[in-house]
Amino acid sequence: MSTQVRVKSIIEECEGVKTFVLEAPRGVDTAFAAGAHLDVALGAELSRSYSLVPVPGETGCYAFSVRLAPDSRGGSRHLHEAVRQGDTLWVSETRNNFALAEEAPYSYFFAGGIGITPFLSMLERLVVLDRPWELHYASRDRTSAPFLERLQRLAKASGNKVVLYFDDQGGRERWSVARIVADAAPQAHFYCCGPEGMLADFRERTAGCTERAHYEYFAADTEAATESGGELELARSGKVVKVAPGQTILEALQGAGLDVPFSCREGTCGTCEVGLLEGEADHRDMLLSEEEQAENQSLMVCCSGFKSPRLVLDL
Repeated sequence: MSTQVRVKSIIEECEGVKTFVLEAPRGVDTAFAAGAHLDVALGAELSRSYSLVPVPGETGCYAFSVRLAPDSRGGSRHLHEAVRQGDTLWVSETRNNFALAEEAPYSYFFAGGIGITPFLSMLERLVVLDRPWELHYASRDRTSAPFLERLQRLAKASGNKVVLYFDDQGGRERWSVARIVADAAPQAHFYCCGPEGMLADFRERTAGCTERAHYEYFAADTEAATESGGELELARSGKVVKVAPGQTILEALQGAGLDVPFSCREGTCGTCEVGLLEGEADHRDMLLSEEEQAENQSLMVCCSGFKSPRLVLDL
């Protein structure tokens, strides 16, 4: 379900990063779980997912932060250049594919640039729970690191730790996920959000403790599965939809007149997840674990394809 919200204010966090504070209609619950995100509609065929950030001193509001990407396909550029205070936006219900393990005895966070956004709510929640944490935060330089002073104040007030790595101060040479994981507290949990290279390194270094390693991608690191094509059976309606080679399942469903929710078109947000009742999918998303993909209970229709010639979807 979508809700129309008003842009109450726009905050310039740092060079190239704006926070959009949204005021929801009366009666709409703006509380959200640590790590949650929402989808923002930016046009008839354009929607983007953004992590929610806490808004100090505000009630009835939530917010998301966006860095202006040099290669923006319309999302960040539209928000930075076209959206103004007082405008309205349509947003989805909040969802959480990057949940915080609140029971962890110690938590380590690795953030790159705007990848800090999902961690703000997580760190503040751990402070409330009186659970210890450690943040390792990398950015190009100090002026491009959003929420820097807020994070440092939070760590100082709660007795936790923020370690900064700026490229212009030799940060890349000091960054070592391997060392931190090797020296970590027993049964600690690890979280990472940042550019592809950082995430690849994180996944490699935490391969021995995948049940305690959590990560979130900005964008997919693989192409959509469109090589083979196949046939879809929609279990609820009995309709059969052909998917041609070179076409995504989402595109075929839309062409058949189905209104399937979607956002990223890359398998990173989970908006288009659909139940899979029969068949084997070629999973290309960045959300399901290897075990979940092997179970074939669901798939992201924006990027997944066919390993068997026919798939039965819960649609």
